[in-house]
Amino acid sequence: MKKQFLAVASVISVGVFVTSMAFAGGNTSTTTQSGTGQMSTITQAGDFNDATVDQSDAYNNSNIDQDGASNFADVDQMGDIFDPGNDSNITQSGEGHEATVGQDGYNNVSDVSQMDDGNLASVSQTDGYNASDVDQDGFANSASVAQGGDTVDPGNDSFVNQLGVVNTANVVQDGYNNDSVVNQDGELNEANVTQEDGESFSDVYQTNVGNLANVHQSGELFDTLPPSNRSYISQTGESSEANVTQNGAENQSFVDQSGLAQLANVTQLDKANWADIDQEGEVNEANVNQSGDPDELSIPSNLAFVNQTGGAVLNLANINQVGQLNEATIDQNGKEVNDGFITQWGQSNLAFVDQNSDENIGEINQGHEGMDCMSCDATIEQNDDGGHDALINQEGDGHLAMTTQNGGGNISAVSQSGSGNVSMVTQN
Repeated sequence: MKKQFLAVASVISVGVFVTSMAFAGGNTSTTTQSGTGQMSTITQAGDFNDATVDQSDAYNNSNIDQDGASNFADVDQMGDIFDPGNDSNITQSGEGHEATVGQDGYNNVSDVSQMDDGNLASVSQTDGYNASDVDQDGFANSASVAQGGDTVDPGNDSFVNQLGVVNTANVVQDGYNNDSVVNQDGELNEANVTQEDGESFSDVYQTNVGNLANVHQSGELFDTLPPSNRSYISQTGESSEANVTQNGAENQSFVDQSGLAQLANVTQLDKANWADIDQEGEVNEANVNQSGDPDELSIPSNLAFVNQTGGAVLNLANINQVGQLNEATIDQNGKEVNDGFITQWGQSNLAFVDQNSDENIGEINQGHEGMDCMSCDATIEQNDDGGHDALINQEGDGHLAMTTQNGGGNISAVSQSGSGNVSMVTQN
């Protein structure tokens, strides 16, 4: 969303400019202005509209346009006498809308547009150069945006677009140059985004019914990297949940869920971690927990990929990586109960689990009994028609273990320690 900056060239001296028009009905308009170069425009049509504007200091601009019944708008702005003021634009049409905008600082921009029945928008911006755009069309949607910018660095951007019925978006930004995008269409969807420190980006897209997205991003200043975390969530099914927590720098996560009752949890600490979760079907669950090494400059730190596809009764994948330059991939598809589990410690480890159907479990644990595994490689591949089970435990350095199982009631367990050991098991 492009930031906008207020320029009121036509007002060049201390003064107040107010335009207030009220048409048929019991409309009420109250405008209080003090300071320099304020501008307020209010247009109301319909019944029971109420608009209140309070502007002080310098060069604030407020524009309220309400059409319908029982709309309410409240704008409170405080600019800085040495810098451009704040800009607020509220347009409400239909019945029962409510919008509240409070801006404290300078060069903040708020745009609220609500069309049909009963939407609620609340925007609070402090310090400087924050931009908020809330667009709601439907019934009983609610959007809350709270931004705290920085007086030196660029502020925060928030964009909320909601269609449908009873959708909720809550955005809290505290810091500088954070960017949040929330798009929701459907019923009873909820998005909660909290961004702290600076340079974080969050994109939440939800459709259908009853999806929940929670994003918490907190940057951490490193000498060589900006605290820029990236989160992308797309949920298009029903009753799915995505929880993303990123704390550090240059972390990225992608969550894409379509289906029923899916759950994805991503937690990334330190820096330069990458997580990608793609789930389609019923009752899939994926958990990724990664922690990089803040003392090293290697990029990327850890990579995690989970792909669970349709027709699943329950697929479960759990990836936990500590250290740096570890890579884990779990790909599960089919029916019945597939599991996964990859846990890696140390550095430069690879793990791969591929399971298709029929009661596969699979588990790779590199780093065992408190000992790290360095540059170890483990592969488990299990396919159809069997009650498969495979377990690989490695500790030491440079191990390779491969297990492939097809059909029957296969069980395989491999544990390696020391250095440079190779194990291959194939069961059909």
